[in-house]
Amino acid sequence: PCRDTRVLQGRFCRGANEKAAIRLEIRALCGMKSLRSVDPRGMYYGITVVVSFHPLFITKVDQAFHVKCFFEEANRGLTAELGV
Repeated sequence: PCRDTRVLQGRFCRGANEKAAIRLEIRALCGMKSLRSVDPRGMYYGITVVVSFHPLFITKVDQAFHVKCFFEEANRGLTAELGV
């Protein structure tokens, strides 16, 4: 089965299961792009995932998905006492 298998370029899942899953870490070296945003404050992450149904041939059912995520930073207020 394909469960818990990282499917990256050059690696293929040959299980009998019809469902495949992929988990990518944000700091992984897998071609993921990151971009800091000032307004709104946070980080954008993006990666293109190509789903191929044959390891050697391009087929008409192959698809590519550009996945984008945004993680907004929590708004942290700064409080401090000042003595004059």
